[in-house]
Amino acid sequence: MFHRIVNLMLVMLVALAGRAAGKSAWETLEGCTWVDHRYNDGDSFRVRQGDREYIFRLYFVDTPERDANFPERVDEQAAYFGVSSDTVLHIGQQAADLVRDQLSRPFTVVTRWQAAQGRSKMPRFYAFIRTEGGQDLNQMLVSQGLARVYGVRAISPDGTAPETVRAALLALEDTARHEKLGAWVTSSQLNVAEARAEALRTGTKVIMTPRTVTTFTPELPRRRMGTIPRDVHVHILDEQSDGFIRIAYDDQGGEHEVLVLRWELGLPDWPLERAEGPSDASTTNGL
Repeated sequence: MFHRIVNLMLVMLVALAGRAAGKSAWETLEGCTWVDHRYNDGDSFRVRQGDREYIFRLYFVDTPERDANFPERVDEQAAYFGVSSDTVLHIGQQAADLVRDQLSRPFTVVTRWQAAQGRSKMPRFYAFIRTEGGQDLNQMLVSQGLARVYGVRAISPDGTAPETVRAALLALEDTARHEKLGAWVTSSQLNVAEARAEALRTGTKVIMTPRTVTTFTPELPRRRMGTIPRDVHVHILDEQSDGFIRIAYDDQGGEHEVLVLRWELGLPDWPLERAEGPSDASTTNGL
């Protein structure tokens, strides 16, 4: 009886492992080609490989809408970039044009067939896309100011954690904003690089959130608590050794003390201890 139970448990474990492996297994589709369709845009489009046709949606990023069929989404994107609704539609078309051009030559799709909702009756799946030159389409769109870091996340095909992938994309977004590329050309949003320089110049430890920031508990293990909206003044208290920053901020519910990731504040390369005193030329150049 005991051996039967053990054998049954082993069978169950093997079955569960097989399901888990199947769910997380990435599949690479080489030699894919672009399929023209009226609903294609910068982050979702039709693709053909051989005699099969698919719709894929990019992980991690969201490009602006090309039309005003979804006004609430357009308004949300306009608020994120700090531009008008008309500019959102213009940038959305630029993103779609860039993607169509980049994918006019055979490209690679890496997917694990995670379902993504869409307007079409045809199934849509999340994916990472590499151009013929080996460039990551997500990074290309964000670095040119044609997409926001927003949407479904996943462990990358090479095993990189979602938080690491997102942090790298946020750094590209901050650079695009600083260089005023794409949607950031006429943006009214905070310029992160200028905020860093001002904080170092004045010796302050107060900065405005450049985006919606996720908050975590100060106690271990770290647990997500909620979010802080864009353009909120936060007081930097100290920096943790694991990449988190302890901050305090006020809202209608009172004062809160939480942890946030330094990447989310746009501070990937800012040693906070430099803000204790006046900055010199070498410090300023290190921004």
